[in-house]
Amino acid sequence: MTNPNNSGHATVRLAAAPVAFSNPNGSKNVKFSGYMDNNFKSRDGDWGSQKVPFETYIRETTDANRTPFAAMREGDIVNISYHLEDGSYRDKKTGQMVYAGPKVVVDDIWFVEPKSTRDARAQTKASQNQAPAQPAPVAAPQQPQPVGAQPVQTVQQTPVAVPAQTQPQPAVGQPMAVPARVAQAQGNAMINELPY
Repeated sequence: MTNPNNSGHATVRLAAAPVAFSNPNGSKNVKFSGYMDNNFKSRDGDWGSQKVPFETYIRETTDANRTPFAAMREGDIVNISYHLEDGSYRDKKTGQMVYAGPKVVVDDIWFVEPKSTRDARAQTKASQNQAPAQPAPVAAPQQPQPVGAQPVQTVQQTPVAVPAQTQPQPAVGQPMAVPARVAQAQGNAMINELPY
């Protein structure tokens, strides 16, 4: 059962594939990071996102390859149910407390996108990584100038005025185009949901 005073849900895009750390008893700690979209725009007009680290514990009796964490890859969008825990611990060697701050511990996780979409993204990324790198063009060696050669003449360029580009304004009484992100936020507001 989840503590209603210490729980949350997040929709994140994975920054990288999860990393599993094995413990001596056979259990695993899984850590990964995901980007959560902000629900506001910056001064520059960007929505931006926050990178949040997550972790979870897999018991020694559970096959880690049969968990969702084994199928997660960079770029996947997942919904996460989580709670916060104190990350502080007592150092075994010195006996002093180490204050590490809170941990975001995953309680439940599920994929937002279908497997076909995730596989297509992984295949595209793999093909981009396997493409041979194009060698950089090599500059031609400079030829020495003969002693009696004339200097190169420079051509003076005159600046040309470029008309300012303006956004076309709709005529009076015509509907105005609304950016997709704003339209989505307005539609979500009607059904009482967050804009992301």
